[in-house]
Amino acid sequence: MSATFLATVVASAAALGTAAAAAWGLLYAKRQVDNAAHDRRVDRVLGFHHDLTSDEVGAARNRFSELMYRAGEQAFGPGYAWRPSWASLLPIDPDVHRPGRNLAAYPSDMAGAGDGRYLPLNDLRAVLWCFERIEEARHREASLDDQLLISLIGYHAAWWSLLCQRLEASGGGHLSSLISLAAWMEEKGWRDDPRNSNRHHPEDDFHGGEDDELLKGLSACRSLAGGEVIARNTSRESSSHDGRSE
Repeated sequence: MSATFLATVVASAAALGTAAAAAWGLLYAKRQVDNAAHDRRVDRVLGFHHDLTSDEVGAARNRFSELMYRAGEQAFGPGYAWRPSWASLLPIDPDVHRPGRNLAAYPSDMAGAGDGRYLPLNDLRAVLWCFERIEEARHREASLDDQLLISLIGYHAAWWSLLCQRLEASGGGHLSSLISLAAWMEEKGWRDDPRNSNRHHPEDDFHGGEDDELLKGLSACRSLAGGEVIARNTSRESSSHDGRSE
């Protein structure tokens, strides 16, 4: 075997080794890029879940759902939430609110003080805008981890979509986003996700007999009878009927 032939064999082997190393390097780099992209999709979903359940939007969500439960339970019995109309959320008079007439203001134990008073309509808009941001991100290709989104947000989207059924979508494009997101969650089977297997059906929270005339006989916009004040740090929207714990 000539020295030239051996040199050729060695050179070829070295070239193959270099090519193999380069190919492995490319695969490793691609895997790293894919992992980083997946992590970003996961982080975006976790960020949206945090936005919906914590800080200002989380507090707005808690207040509004609590008010709807107070009205619903007075009208229909324990465990039911009221589904509002746009008219019921608008102030009767911009300067004077008459408790028990509509849902335009919170009772004293929920309203806050001074110029920082909370209003149900503003809280509802804050929650709907959050769903709008989630729905917009969902339409961006490879923006979110779909399975995690379904697992973490599916129940909330379904519940709020049911709560808002009496609101006309023409009253705000953000409501259309919620309806679209909830329909997508149903199509993707959020109810089959293991994380949601212990949740009650969101439909169970709604009676279906809402009529704004009923609000005239309710005290949902006043503190509860006997001076009892309820301060809730968690939303009853995402609680089970058994003890309503998160």
